[in-house]
Amino acid sequence: MRETKRQMSLYSFYDHTGIEKHLARMAERGWLLCGIGQLFWHYRRIEPRRITFSVCYFPKATIYDPYPSEGQEEFYDLCAHAGWTLAGESGQLQVFCHQGENPTPIDTDPALEVEAIHQSAKKTVLPANFLLLGVAVLNLGLFLWRFWDNPVLTLASGGTLLALVAYTLILVNCTVELCSYFRWRRRARRAAERGELTYEAIARNTAENAARLFGLPQKGRIEAGRDADLVLVERLDRPEPLDTGKLFTKSRDSAELYRGLPLCCRVAATYVRGRRVFAGGAITGEQGWGTLVSPVL
Repeated sequence: MRETKRQMSLYSFYDHTGIEKHLARMAERGWLLCGIGQLFWHYRRIEPRRITFSVCYFPKATIYDPYPSEGQEEFYDLCAHAGWTLAGESGQLQVFCHQGENPTPIDTDPALEVEAIHQSAKKTVLPANFLLLGVAVLNLGLFLWRFWDNPVLTLASGGTLLALVAYTLILVNCTVELCSYFRWRRRARRAAERGELTYEAIARNTAENAARLFGLPQKGRIEAGRDADLVLVERLDRPEPLDTGKLFTKSRDSAELYRGLPLCCRVAATYVRGRRVFAGGAITGEQGWGTLVSPVL
């Protein structure tokens, strides 16, 4: 009985939902993803069970850079705290698995997720498809020119006819792939802008689940007896690009991943234990009001 096997992936680079469902079905059949190659995905045999997969995109990663980069290590650590294990990666594509029930999602903002996929696609599948499309159009144009000049000689050449079929298939494949991608991106952006992720889901993913994972019982919910730590967010009339230079964070290097990302909302005010400490783009709280809270992992 084989303990490993290879399988060609027929899913598009951006089809993270299809990839996640496929990997979950493979795990239920007893095969767990253990590596991603250029043409084939590698699996190892396990006991059939239900496993949740999450496909993420790290736009700054490439197959030519040292692995893992500092930003990737930090990202992997955060995922590990939430119970996610890296199952495979290839360039910008990162696949994680979780064997627990109801895992905390890695990506909680649809707009950021769509933008990360697009930034990753601009470095990989889009240039490759546009290049192949251009080569196919050029060679088909040369074929038509030769056919117009000498149709008998052109049709009598087996190599020329074989090339015609090959470049026609490349043209069709690249055209379908590019059209499908841009149609998907348009629909995904519209869905994100409509706010199909509810406010309750946002609060649960960004506050409640984080407090639970890091063992902070005083945080995460608006209830009597808990800290009144609140963030008020206002929706913008039109998207604005993210300026990482204005962020108040110690993770500025990680934030560079999202520089220029169009945002539909911004933080209007922040309250710590009921006292306003940020408003109008500036810190207003008194120095020393904050306290160090250590997670219990």
